[in-house]
Amino acid sequence: CMAANGIIAADLRQHGADPVVIPMALDGNVWYPPEKREGPLIVGWTGSPASLQYLEPIRPAMVATQQAHPEVRWQIHCGKDPAWGDLKYEHIPFIPGNEPATVRQFDIGLLPLPDGEFAQGKSPIKALQYFASGVALIHTPVGTTVGLTCNNTLGSPASLFDDWKEAMIKLISSEEKHRALANRARTHFLKAHDLCVVFERL
Repeated sequence: CMAANGIIAADLRQHGADPVVIPMALDGNVWYPPEKREGPLIVGWTGSPASLQYLEPIRPAMVATQQAHPEVRWQIHCGKDPAWGDLKYEHIPFIPGNEPATVRQFDIGLLPLPDGEFAQGKSPIKALQYFASGVALIHTPVGTTVGLTCNNTLGSPASLFDDWKEAMIKLISSEEKHRALANRARTHFLKAHDLCVVFERL
């Protein structure tokens, strides 16, 4: 069997399998940073309608951050508009094939996750999308996400309300910091998760 991470591999072993961990991959020819980012800073999230629930716990922190930095734009890329009244945001409907171009617009990408067995074993493709696109990541440090972010060094970890607000304001306030974080993650993506690199491992 092939498994995307060690937690899934360990579960497979309990059922008699002999798994090999092959990490997830994205095509670097499709997922890449823009040549230059211009205009207002954008904080974004991309995901399925079923994953909108993961944004709800950090929504108060998003609202508080928007109040502190009203110049920042917020984008939600999803097949469903969450219809929030307390956060000013742009809803970008999901259209097959448009996700790379949408994520490429972000400066900072959000990856909130719940705690629990599902999230523990989840290898969030969202993190790789942000990495490949040169987007600075803020994430919940849970399960395999910690390993995917190289022990939280490729993203800014946040768990509680104050953590999320502090992380967002910190990266919004310093272009140098969010660019440096994004560049480290992009370099790691090219070494470990680009499609041609993972194909060689396979």
